[in-house]
Amino acid sequence: MPVRLLLLLLSLTLFLPVVAEAQPAQTAVELRLGLIGRWSGALGYRDYQTDELFEIPVVTTIETPGDGATLIRRSLFNDGPNNPVWITTISLDDAEAATSTSASFRAGKAPDLSTEAVEVAAFVDSTH
Repeated sequence: MPVRLLLLLLSLTLFLPVVAEAQPAQTAVELRLGLIGRWSGALGYRDYQTDELFEIPVVTTIETPGDGATLIRRSLFNDGPNNPVWITTISLDDAEAATSTSASFRAGKAPDLSTEAVEVAAFVDSTH
């Protein structure tokens, strides 16, 4: 192959767009299982009597027993030195029904049971 032709082909490849292989869309269940781990941040809220913004530190641990459908979330809200608030939520995803049913527990409160419809409205990759 002549050198000129080789150089022309190489230079053309530099200007052609690179086509990234698209990742297959993940289900809502797969994406929710991607939340497994330890997370920390803050719960922000506004006191409507004083109009002040407050933040309470929170640490959340999310784990699964390994069945591919159940998540166990434990959150510790630091609402002062003598007032830790624990909220534990167990959720079960039903991929066929596209729902997630959760039960949340907090000392001194009645358990909260809810079922939500879940769907993936847009998918770029596993980090978006």
